[in-house]
Amino acid sequence: MKKLSFFVATLTLFALGFTSCKPEPEPETDVILDGMYLYGDATALNAVASKGMFAKGLNEADKNAVVPGLWEKYIALEADKDFVIAEVKGTTTIVYGADGVLVNDSTKGEDWSISGAVVKRGSYVANGTKFQVKESGIYHVVVYTPKNLVCIIPVKWRLNSISAPSTGGNVFELSVPAFNKESMSFSLQGVEAKASNFKFQSYDGWKYVIDAADNVKVNCNFGAAKDVTFKFDGTVNQLLPGGSDIAITRANKAIYTVSLDWTLEKGLGFTSKLVKTGNVDLPDPATYSLGLIGAAVGSWDVDVPFTYVPNTSWQYRISNQLLLADGFKVRTVGKWDDINLGYDNVTITGDATNFENDGGNIKCKTETTYTTITLSYDGDTDKWSLDFVK
Repeated sequence: MKKLSFFVATLTLFALGFTSCKPEPEPETDVILDGMYLYGDATALNAVASKGMFAKGLNEADKNAVVPGLWEKYIALEADKDFVIAEVKGTTTIVYGADGVLVNDSTKGEDWSISGAVVKRGSYVANGTKFQVKESGIYHVVVYTPKNLVCIIPVKWRLNSISAPSTGGNVFELSVPAFNKESMSFSLQGVEAKASNFKFQSYDGWKYVIDAADNVKVNCNFGAAKDVTFKFDGTVNQLLPGGSDIAITRANKAIYTVSLDWTLEKGLGFTSKLVKTGNVDLPDPATYSLGLIGAAVGSWDVDVPFTYVPNTSWQYRISNQLLLADGFKVRTVGKWDDINLGYDNVTITGDATNFENDGGNIKCKTETTYTTITLSYDGDTDKWSLDFVK
Protein backbone atom coordinates (compact mmCIF):
# COMPACT_ATOMS: atom_id res chain seq x y z
CA MET A 1 0.00 0.00 0.00
CA LYS A 2 2.91 2.33 0.77
CA LYS A 3 4.42 1.61 -2.64
CA LEU A 4 1.14 2.48 -4.38
CA SER A 5 0.85 5.76 -2.44
CA PHE A 6 4.44 6.62 -3.36
CA PHE A 7 3.71 5.87 -7.03
CA VAL A 8 0.59 8.09 -7.07
CA ALA A 9 2.45 10.95 -5.38
CA THR A 10 5.26 10.63 -7.91
CA LEU A 11 2.78 10.87 -10.80
CA THR A 12 1.15 13.93 -9.20
CA LEU A 13 4.48 15.71 -8.86
CA PHE A 14 5.37 14.82 -12.44
CA ALA A 15 2.04 16.25 -13.66
CA LEU A 16 2.56 19.44 -11.67
CA GLY A 17 6.06 19.77 -13.04
CA PHE A 18 4.80 19.27 -16.58
CA THR A 19 2.13 21.93 -16.06
CA SER A 20 4.60 24.41 -14.61
CA CYS A 21 6.81 24.00 -17.69
CA LYS A 22 3.97 24.93 -20.09
CA PRO A 23 5.18 27.90 -22.16
CA GLU A 24 3.54 31.29 -21.65
CA PRO A 25 1.38 32.55 -24.56
CA GLU A 26 3.22 34.79 -26.97
CA PRO A 27 2.30 38.47 -26.60
CA GLU A 28 0.16 39.80 -29.40
CA THR A 29 2.16 41.70 -31.98
CA ASP A 30 0.98 44.98 -33.50
CA VAL A 31 0.40 44.36 -37.20
CA ILE A 32 1.72 47.25 -39.27
CA LEU A 33 0.39 47.39 -42.82
CA ASP A 34 1.48 49.58 -45.69
CA GLY A 35 -0.15 52.97 -45.39
CA MET A 36 -0.07 56.31 -43.56
CA TYR A 37 0.30 56.72 -39.80
CA LEU A 38 0.35 59.52 -37.23
CA TYR A 39 2.20 59.66 -33.91
CA GLY A 40 4.10 61.97 -31.58
CA ASP A 41 3.92 63.74 -28.22
CA ALA A 42 0.67 65.46 -29.24
CA THR A 43 -0.96 62.01 -29.40
CA ALA A 44 -1.07 58.90 -27.20
CA LEU A 45 1.40 57.17 -29.56
CA ASN A 46 5.18 57.50 -29.57
CA ALA A 47 5.84 55.40 -32.69
CA VAL A 48 4.13 53.84 -35.70
CA ALA A 49 1.25 51.69 -34.37
CA SER A 50 -1.91 50.18 -35.84
CA LYS A 51 -4.02 52.58 -33.75
CA GLY A 52 -2.36 55.46 -35.56
CA MET A 53 -3.17 54.22 -39.06
CA PHE A 54 -5.25 56.42 -41.37
CA ALA A 55 -8.35 55.15 -43.18
CA LYS A 56 -8.50 55.25 -46.95
CA GLY A 57 -10.18 58.51 -47.93
CA LEU A 58 -13.51 58.78 -49.73
CA ASN A 59 -13.97 61.48 -52.38
CA GLU A 60 -17.23 63.33 -51.72
CA ALA A 61 -16.97 64.83 -55.22
CA ASP A 62 -17.00 61.37 -56.84
CA LYS A 63 -19.86 59.54 -55.10
CA ASN A 64 -17.56 58.65 -52.19
CA ALA A 65 -15.19 56.58 -54.31
CA VAL A 66 -11.87 55.55 -52.75
CA VAL A 67 -9.14 57.81 -54.14
CA PRO A 68 -5.58 56.46 -54.46
CA GLY A 69 -3.35 58.44 -52.14
CA LEU A 70 -6.17 60.04 -50.12
CA TRP A 71 -6.00 59.21 -46.40
CA GLU A 72 -8.00 60.55 -43.44
CA LYS A 73 -8.07 60.13 -39.68
CA TYR A 74 -9.81 61.62 -36.64
CA ILE A 75 -7.40 61.95 -33.73
CA ALA A 76 -6.96 63.83 -30.45
CA LEU A 77 -4.08 66.32 -30.64
CA GLU A 78 -2.65 68.19 -27.66
CA ALA A 79 -1.80 71.86 -28.15
CA ASP A 80 1.81 72.98 -28.67
CA LYS A 81 3.21 69.44 -28.82
CA ASP A 82 4.83 67.75 -31.80
CA PHE A 83 3.47 65.04 -34.08
CA VAL A 84 4.54 63.57 -37.40
CA ILE A 85 3.03 61.61 -40.26
CA ALA A 86 4.74 58.39 -41.34
CA GLU A 87 4.40 56.36 -44.52
CA VAL A 88 5.08 52.61 -44.32
CA LYS A 89 6.13 50.83 -47.51
CA GLY A 90 7.18 47.27 -46.80
CA THR A 91 10.26 47.47 -44.58
CA THR A 92 10.73 51.19 -45.21
CA THR A 93 9.22 53.96 -43.06
CA ILE A 94 9.41 57.60 -44.17
CA VAL A 95 8.70 60.26 -41.53
CA TYR A 96 7.13 63.49 -42.76
CA GLY A 97 6.83 66.98 -41.34
CA ALA A 98 5.73 70.33 -42.69
CA ASP A 99 7.56 71.78 -45.69
CA GLY A 100 7.60 75.28 -44.22
CA VAL A 101 4.80 76.98 -42.29
CA LEU A 102 1.30 75.62 -42.89
CA VAL A 103 -1.25 78.14 -44.17
CA ASN A 104 -4.41 78.99 -42.19
CA ASP A 105 -7.40 78.39 -44.51
CA SER A 106 -10.56 80.05 -43.13
CA THR A 107 -13.47 78.10 -44.59
CA LYS A 108 -16.39 80.08 -46.02
CA GLY A 109 -19.07 77.47 -46.69
CA GLU A 110 -19.33 77.65 -50.48
CA ASP A 111 -20.98 74.64 -52.17
CA TRP A 112 -22.12 73.22 -48.80
CA SER A 113 -18.56 73.15 -47.46
CA ILE A 114 -17.83 73.69 -43.76
CA SER A 115 -18.10 77.27 -42.57
CA GLY A 116 -16.07 79.05 -39.92
CA ALA A 117 -13.31 76.49 -39.41
CA VAL A 118 -9.63 77.50 -39.60
CA VAL A 119 -7.80 74.67 -41.36
CA LYS A 120 -4.01 74.38 -41.34
CA ARG A 121 -2.88 73.15 -44.74
CA GLY A 122 0.27 72.90 -46.83
CA SER A 123 2.83 70.51 -48.25
CA TYR A 124 4.78 67.92 -46.31
CA VAL A 125 8.33 66.66 -46.81
CA ALA A 126 10.54 63.90 -45.40
CA ASN A 127 12.12 64.99 -42.12
CA GLY A 128 10.33 68.34 -42.26
CA THR A 129 9.27 70.54 -39.35
CA LYS A 130 7.12 68.63 -36.90
CA PHE A 131 3.42 69.50 -36.90
CA GLN A 132 1.59 71.25 -34.04
CA VAL A 133 -1.85 72.64 -33.26
CA LYS A 134 -2.67 75.61 -31.04
CA GLU A 135 -5.75 74.15 -29.32
CA SER A 136 -6.22 70.69 -27.84
CA GLY A 137 -9.10 68.73 -29.36
CA ILE A 138 -10.24 66.26 -31.99
CA TYR A 139 -8.92 66.96 -35.48
CA HIS A 140 -9.68 65.51 -38.91
CA VAL A 141 -6.25 65.03 -40.48
CA VAL A 142 -6.19 64.43 -44.23
CA VAL A 143 -3.20 63.47 -46.38
CA TYR A 144 -3.25 63.58 -50.20
CA THR A 145 -0.05 61.96 -51.46
CA PRO A 146 -0.28 62.92 -55.19
CA LYS A 147 0.25 66.55 -54.14
CA ASN A 148 2.23 65.95 -50.90
CA LEU A 149 -0.60 67.80 -49.17
CA VAL A 150 -1.72 67.71 -45.53
CA CYS A 151 -4.85 69.36 -44.08
CA ILE A 152 -5.46 69.55 -40.32
CA ILE A 153 -9.17 70.26 -39.91
CA PRO A 154 -10.72 71.16 -36.53
CA VAL A 155 -13.97 69.42 -35.65
CA LYS A 156 -17.19 70.89 -34.19
CA TRP A 157 -19.99 68.34 -34.45
CA ARG A 158 -23.67 69.26 -34.63
CA LEU A 159 -26.93 67.67 -35.75
CA ASN A 160 -28.96 68.63 -38.76
CA SER A 161 -32.75 68.07 -39.05
CA ILE A 162 -33.27 67.34 -35.34
CA SER A 163 -32.53 69.76 -32.55
CA ALA A 164 -31.89 70.17 -28.85
CA PRO A 165 -32.83 73.14 -26.64
CA SER A 166 -29.19 74.24 -26.61
CA THR A 167 -27.70 77.72 -26.56
CA GLY A 168 -24.67 76.27 -28.34
CA GLY A 169 -26.40 76.08 -31.69
CA ASN A 170 -26.99 72.32 -31.54
CA VAL A 171 -23.25 71.73 -31.09
CA PHE A 172 -22.02 68.62 -29.25
CA GLU A 173 -20.07 69.21 -26.06
CA LEU A 174 -17.66 66.97 -24.15
CA SER A 175 -19.65 64.72 -21.80
CA VAL A 176 -16.77 64.86 -19.35
CA PRO A 177 -15.07 68.23 -19.85
CA ALA A 178 -11.52 66.91 -20.07
CA PHE A 179 -9.22 66.39 -23.03
CA ASN A 180 -8.11 62.77 -23.43
CA LYS A 181 -5.79 61.28 -26.06
CA GLU A 182 -7.30 57.78 -25.88
CA SER A 183 -11.04 58.42 -25.98
CA MET A 184 -13.59 61.22 -25.71
CA SER A 185 -17.38 61.36 -25.74
CA PHE A 186 -19.41 64.30 -27.05
CA SER A 187 -23.13 64.58 -26.35
CA LEU A 188 -26.33 66.56 -26.77
CA GLN A 189 -29.20 66.21 -24.30
CA GLY A 190 -32.90 66.75 -24.85
CA VAL A 191 -32.75 66.10 -28.60
CA GLU A 192 -36.26 66.02 -30.08
CA ALA A 193 -36.21 63.47 -32.91
CA LYS A 194 -39.38 64.43 -34.75
CA ALA A 195 -37.99 64.63 -38.29
CA SER A 196 -37.83 61.84 -40.86
CA ASN A 197 -34.03 61.63 -40.83
CA PHE A 198 -30.81 63.27 -39.65
CA LYS A 199 -27.02 63.25 -39.96
CA PHE A 200 -23.98 64.43 -38.02
CA GLN A 201 -22.13 67.34 -39.59
CA SER A 202 -19.19 69.56 -38.67
CA TYR A 203 -19.10 73.35 -38.80
CA ASP A 204 -22.50 73.67 -40.53
CA GLY A 205 -21.24 71.93 -43.66
CA TRP A 206 -20.80 68.63 -45.41
CA LYS A 207 -17.30 68.63 -46.94
CA TYR A 208 -13.91 70.28 -47.31
CA VAL A 209 -12.04 70.83 -50.58
CA ILE A 210 -8.67 69.08 -50.43
CA ASP A 211 -7.56 69.78 -54.01
CA ALA A 212 -9.71 71.81 -56.41
CA ALA A 213 -7.63 70.94 -59.47
CA ASP A 214 -8.13 67.19 -58.95
CA ASN A 215 -11.70 67.73 -57.66
CA VAL A 216 -10.97 65.93 -54.40
CA LYS A 217 -13.17 66.68 -51.37
CA VAL A 218 -13.49 64.88 -48.06
CA ASN A 219 -16.71 64.39 -46.12
CA CYS A 220 -17.12 66.42 -42.93
CA ASN A 221 -20.23 64.47 -41.97
CA PHE A 222 -21.27 61.04 -40.72
CA GLY A 223 -24.33 59.09 -41.78
CA ALA A 224 -25.58 55.52 -41.51
CA ALA A 225 -23.15 52.71 -42.31
CA LYS A 226 -24.00 50.56 -45.33
CA ASP A 227 -26.36 47.62 -44.79
CA VAL A 228 -26.58 48.30 -41.04
CA THR A 229 -29.79 49.25 -39.22
CA PHE A 230 -29.22 52.30 -37.04
CA LYS A 231 -30.36 51.62 -33.46
CA PHE A 232 -32.17 54.00 -31.10
CA ASP A 233 -31.95 51.74 -28.01
CA GLY A 234 -28.64 52.85 -26.50
CA THR A 235 -26.47 50.37 -28.38
CA VAL A 236 -23.39 51.40 -30.35
CA ASN A 237 -23.91 52.44 -33.98
CA GLN A 238 -21.20 52.37 -36.63
CA LEU A 239 -20.94 55.52 -38.74
CA LEU A 240 -19.84 56.17 -42.32
CA PRO A 241 -18.37 59.41 -43.72
CA GLY A 242 -20.86 60.68 -46.28
CA GLY A 243 -23.21 57.83 -45.31
CA SER A 244 -26.95 57.78 -45.91
CA ASP A 245 -29.40 59.91 -43.94
CA ILE A 246 -30.25 58.16 -40.66
CA ALA A 247 -33.97 57.39 -40.86
CA ILE A 248 -36.19 58.08 -37.84
CA THR A 249 -39.18 55.74 -37.93
CA ARG A 250 -42.45 56.76 -36.31
CA ALA A 251 -41.76 54.31 -33.48
CA ASN A 252 -38.41 56.02 -32.80
CA LYS A 253 -39.69 59.59 -32.71
CA ALA A 254 -38.83 60.61 -29.14
CA ILE A 255 -36.46 62.68 -26.99
CA TYR A 256 -32.87 61.42 -26.72
CA THR A 257 -29.44 62.02 -25.34
CA VAL A 258 -27.26 61.64 -28.42
CA SER A 259 -23.56 60.85 -28.09
CA LEU A 260 -20.66 60.81 -30.52
CA ASP A 261 -17.92 58.65 -29.07
CA TRP A 262 -14.31 58.70 -30.30
CA THR A 263 -11.68 56.06 -29.56
CA LEU A 264 -8.08 55.99 -30.74
CA GLU A 265 -8.02 53.06 -33.12
CA LYS A 266 -7.12 52.12 -36.67
CA GLY A 267 -9.30 54.15 -39.03
CA LEU A 268 -11.68 56.94 -38.03
CA GLY A 269 -12.79 55.87 -34.54
CA PHE A 270 -16.25 57.48 -34.24
CA THR A 271 -19.44 55.70 -33.15
CA SER A 272 -22.78 56.96 -31.83
CA LYS A 273 -25.44 56.05 -29.26
CA LEU A 274 -28.96 57.35 -28.71
CA VAL A 275 -30.55 56.91 -25.27
CA LYS A 276 -34.27 57.67 -25.02
CA THR A 277 -35.18 60.12 -22.24
CA GLY A 278 -38.76 61.14 -23.13
CA ASN A 279 -41.63 61.14 -25.60
CA VAL A 280 -42.78 63.68 -28.17
CA ASP A 281 -46.26 64.59 -29.37
CA LEU A 282 -46.69 63.32 -32.92
CA PRO A 283 -48.21 65.87 -35.32
CA ASP A 284 -51.68 65.90 -36.83
CA PRO A 285 -51.17 65.10 -40.55
CA ALA A 286 -53.80 67.67 -41.51
CA THR A 287 -51.58 70.45 -40.15
CA TYR A 288 -48.52 69.44 -42.12
CA SER A 289 -47.35 71.58 -45.05
CA LEU A 290 -45.41 69.45 -47.53
CA GLY A 291 -44.19 70.19 -51.03
CA LEU A 292 -41.92 69.41 -53.96
CA ILE A 293 -38.76 71.44 -54.47
CA GLY A 294 -36.01 71.30 -57.07
CA ALA A 295 -35.09 72.11 -60.64
CA ALA A 296 -37.74 69.67 -61.88
CA VAL A 297 -40.47 71.97 -60.50
CA GLY A 298 -38.73 75.26 -61.27
CA SER A 299 -36.08 75.91 -58.61
CA TRP A 300 -34.48 74.82 -55.35
CA ASP A 301 -35.79 77.97 -53.65
CA VAL A 302 -39.59 77.77 -54.06
CA ASP A 303 -41.77 74.81 -53.01
CA VAL A 304 -44.75 73.48 -54.96
CA PRO A 305 -47.12 72.60 -52.08
CA PHE A 306 -49.22 69.48 -51.74
CA THR A 307 -52.85 69.68 -50.62
CA TYR A 308 -53.87 67.43 -47.74
CA VAL A 309 -56.53 64.89 -48.75
CA PRO A 310 -59.31 65.29 -46.12
CA ASN A 311 -60.13 62.38 -43.81
CA THR A 312 -57.00 60.43 -44.75
CA SER A 313 -53.99 59.48 -42.69
CA TRP A 314 -50.98 61.25 -44.18
CA GLN A 315 -52.05 61.55 -47.81
CA TYR A 316 -51.31 64.61 -49.92
CA ARG A 317 -51.88 65.47 -53.58
CA ILE A 318 -50.72 67.83 -56.35
CA SER A 319 -52.79 68.07 -59.56
CA ASN A 320 -51.71 68.83 -63.13
CA GLN A 321 -48.03 69.29 -62.37
CA LEU A 322 -45.29 69.56 -65.01
CA LEU A 323 -42.01 67.87 -64.04
CA LEU A 324 -38.95 68.89 -66.04
CA ALA A 325 -36.19 66.41 -66.76
CA ASP A 326 -34.22 67.23 -63.62
CA GLY A 327 -33.98 66.56 -59.87
CA PHE A 328 -36.31 67.25 -56.94
CA LYS A 329 -37.09 66.23 -53.36
CA VAL A 330 -40.04 66.25 -50.95
CA ARG A 331 -39.75 68.42 -47.85
CA THR A 332 -41.63 70.47 -45.30
CA VAL A 333 -42.42 73.70 -47.11
CA GLY A 334 -39.74 76.31 -46.45
CA LYS A 335 -37.25 74.19 -44.51
CA TRP A 336 -35.07 71.09 -44.64
CA ASP A 337 -34.98 70.24 -40.94
CA ASP A 338 -38.22 68.28 -40.75
CA ILE A 339 -39.53 66.09 -43.59
CA ASN A 340 -36.72 65.69 -46.13
CA LEU A 341 -37.26 62.86 -48.60
CA GLY A 342 -35.01 61.83 -51.48
CA TYR A 343 -34.92 58.83 -53.78
CA ASP A 344 -33.90 56.37 -51.07
CA ASN A 345 -36.64 57.57 -48.70
CA VAL A 346 -39.71 56.91 -50.87
CA THR A 347 -41.27 54.11 -52.88
CA ILE A 348 -42.22 55.35 -56.34
CA THR A 349 -45.31 53.87 -57.99
CA GLY A 350 -47.33 54.64 -61.12
CA ASP A 351 -44.88 55.92 -63.74
CA ALA A 352 -41.92 54.53 -61.75
CA THR A 353 -39.61 53.93 -64.74
CA ASN A 354 -39.47 57.70 -65.41
CA PHE A 355 -37.53 58.30 -62.17
CA GLU A 356 -34.01 57.50 -61.01
CA ASN A 357 -31.56 58.23 -58.20
CA ASP A 358 -29.54 61.41 -58.75
CA GLY A 359 -27.09 61.66 -55.84
CA GLY A 360 -29.92 61.18 -53.35
CA ASN A 361 -32.36 63.42 -55.21
CA ILE A 362 -35.26 62.06 -57.26
CA LYS A 363 -34.65 62.69 -60.95
CA CYS A 364 -37.41 62.84 -63.55
CA LYS A 365 -35.83 61.35 -66.68
CA THR A 366 -38.34 62.63 -69.27
CA GLU A 367 -40.33 65.86 -69.01
CA THR A 368 -43.91 64.88 -68.18
CA THR A 369 -47.14 66.49 -66.95
CA TYR A 370 -48.87 64.39 -64.29
CA THR A 371 -52.59 64.55 -63.63
CA THR A 372 -51.98 63.66 -59.99
CA ILE A 373 -48.94 63.21 -57.78
CA THR A 374 -49.90 61.57 -54.49
CA LEU A 375 -47.65 61.46 -51.42
CA SER A 376 -48.61 58.88 -48.78
CA TYR A 377 -47.25 57.79 -45.42
CA ASP A 378 -47.87 54.38 -43.86
CA GLY A 379 -47.58 54.63 -40.09
CA ASP A 380 -47.45 50.84 -39.65
CA THR A 381 -44.37 50.40 -41.84
CA ASP A 382 -43.05 53.97 -41.48
CA LYS A 383 -42.70 54.21 -45.27
CA TRP A 384 -43.38 57.07 -47.67
CA SER A 385 -44.56 56.59 -51.25
CA LEU A 386 -45.02 58.81 -54.31
CA ASP A 387 -47.56 57.81 -56.95
CA PHE A 388 -47.48 59.44 -60.40
CA VAL A 389 -50.52 59.30 -62.70
CA LYS A 390 -50.34 60.82 -66.19
